[in-house]
Amino acid sequence: MAGQAHVHIGCCGWHYDDWRGPFYENDTDPDQELGSYAITFDTVEIDSTFYGIPLATTVHQWYQRTPARFRFAAKVPRSVTHEGSLAEGVREFRAFCTVMRGLGQKLGVLLIQLPPSFTVQSAGVLDDFLDQLPTDIRFAVEVRHRSLFTGEVYDMLRHHRVAWVISDITGLPIAEEVTADFSYIRWMGNRDDVRVFDRETINRSAELVAWRERIIALREQVSEIFGYFNNHYSGHAPATAQRFKEMIGLPTTRRTLWRQASLLDGLP
Repeated sequence: MAGQAHVHIGCCGWHYDDWRGPFYENDTDPDQELGSYAITFDTVEIDSTFYGIPLATTVHQWYQRTPARFRFAAKVPRSVTHEGSLAEGVREFRAFCTVMRGLGQKLGVLLIQLPPSFTVQSAGVLDDFLDQLPTDIRFAVEVRHRSLFTGEVYDMLRHHRVAWVISDITGLPIAEEVTADFSYIRWMGNRDDVRVFDRETINRSAELVAWRERIIALREQVSEIFGYFNNHYSGHAPATAQRFKEMIGLPTTRRTLWRQASLLDGLP
């Protein structure tokens, strides 16, 4: 229904030592972190899958430690997207999809993140790869080269019903393209700006106001929105994600939001 898209807001990953104290209790067992995270957020983007296909037992643990409402996004392994051509990684990709199906209804989206070296000259390779995607899983594509910000690529994704990732990342434009019946957003920032992730050190208030308006517009065009904050965006993803949830009318449950709000006082 127009304007009623379900919005999932979460973080890129859930296991960071710097989150102990500000977000997790100091004595939280690592095996309990995901369950604790899921009290506050209904989605997470798994980064560890970028480095290899997880064990089926690990995927089962992710499923067991989260409530029924929870949704996972996960990066496609770099062996598929970054090492060699996409065509060479098809077998690995299919094996990855098979394992991730273990999440059942909790599998939200699989993220195909292309490297900066992947340009529009390889658009045909991408088209061929997308033509082989399974139809029972939703996919999103993130590009890191300006040449791919073109109507040709947007139309290709629409043809395959794959979401264009709307990324807020230093050095690239924000292209608010809708190419599927859902949208995928990543707030990335600059990896060189933040080294410690225990508090917000960059004031993103003005940017978040603009993003609230973008979300309002997107909710008129899609049925579901997945959005993920990286620690590098402002310093401490849980606080920024909760702040944004409140701004768009979603419930928040952690004391972190208020603690971090005071830390922002006086920031430029």
